Amino acid sequence: MAILVIGVLYFEYIKSFFILIVFLYQIIELIRYINKINYEYINFLNALANKDYSASYPKSKKGKSFNNLYSSFDKISKQFRTLNFERELQFENLQTLIKHIDIGIISYNEQEKVHLVNDSFKKIFNCPNLNSNQSISLLNTDFINMVSSMKQGESQLFQWKSGNSTSELSLNVTNYKLKNKNFKLISVKNIHSELDSKEQESYQKLISVLTHEIMNSVSPIVSLSSTLDQTLEKKKDINELKIESIKEAIHAIHDRSRNLLNFTHEYRKLTKLPNPILKNIDIKIILEKINQLYQEDLKKHNIGFDIQINDDIQFISADEALLEQVLINIYKNAFEAIENEKKPMITTIVSLSENNCTCIQIKDNGHGITAEKLSKVFIPFYSDKENGSGIGLSLCKQILKLHGGKITIDSVEHQFTSVNLYFPQNNQE
Repeated sequence: MAILVIGVLYFEYIKSFFILIVFLYQIIELIRYINKINYEYINFLNALANKDYSASYPKSKKGKSFNNLYSSFDKISKQFRTLNFERELQFENLQTLIKHIDIGIISYNEQEKVHLVNDSFKKIFNCPNLNSNQSISLLNTDFINMVSSMKQGESQLFQWKSGNSTSELSLNVTNYKLKNKNFKLISVKNIHSELDSKEQESYQKLISVLTHEIMNSVSPIVSLSSTLDQTLEKKKDINELKIESIKEAIHAIHDRSRNLLNFTHEYRKLTKLPNPILKNIDIKIILEKINQLYQEDLKKHNIGFDIQINDDIQFISADEALLEQVLINIYKNAFEAIENEKKPMITTIVSLSENNCTCIQIKDNGHGITAEKLSKVFIPFYSDKENGSGIGLSLCKQILKLHGGKITIDSVEHQFTSVNLYFPQNNQE
């Protein structure tokens, strides 16, 4: 009996021991299983953290649960790959859009390091080598000072001068945050051509209205005054004194009316300019022709007259009559400017400008123009001369515009005035 009890106890001990062994084995396997799953999770999450969406998770022999896990991982990776591709595509589209829009864009951080800059901005400010992570101190000091003082949503006009050309720029500021860092975004638009177009359009409307109204008023006055004058000549019963008085009044009306007609005729020149008939003109010949035209004045007043033409330039595509009209206007102003100079000098230089235009620069050493007057010289009918009509430079500006070119003036009071006529090269053969 004792032996039986001992056997049973021994069996139970052996059974418990094996149960313990199996239990420990299952615990170890469970830990290994959990570690495997954790390892797969860690690898998957590390791949996501490192933005590596290229991994794939095919079916394996590790069991159904692992296959389900891998299937879920694969779906998530595909979703991230799709989202990443779409984000990169949007970024590429945005970069392409920013690169090709005609508005200059630059953004920089609080350390004034460039974060983003497009080609339009580089072209406007002539800084082709400006790139990300460079300092904005490479830009114009006046521009930097202005944008640094501008607030969120503020707009300012900035006058940018590059070489002989001056541009009117519209600046807009937006502040934004990216990854908890502050950035300032500046958009720059060249509005010079828009302002010029609107200005010319306004002047055209004004001139048309003035011409119409003045002509309608003045023409009948001229006709009536002439009729009255003829009628009074035939009257015999009117007092001679009264007749003389009436005649003087009528003559005054007639003279004034004629002056108004002449005045209106000058105005009409601005609205009735013919379209230019472009021909290849030898620039040297036309300048020498102008020289001969003023030869007597040059000798009489001992005026120095120098013409310098770049060897690469022979022809200019222009309407000869209109070009002569422009040159005569400019030289006439130059002669008046140097009238009281001890050593009067007019220099004409023909060269290629920075933007590949043919530039005719006419420079005198006369009294110059004040900054205030310089801003008004192209306004029709504005003149600081006693008998000036104020249409000469306005006429020149319109003629240059019809040629696809432009006219600019640089001047320093008591030193010089330089008038620059730009004609596009693409008009030339």
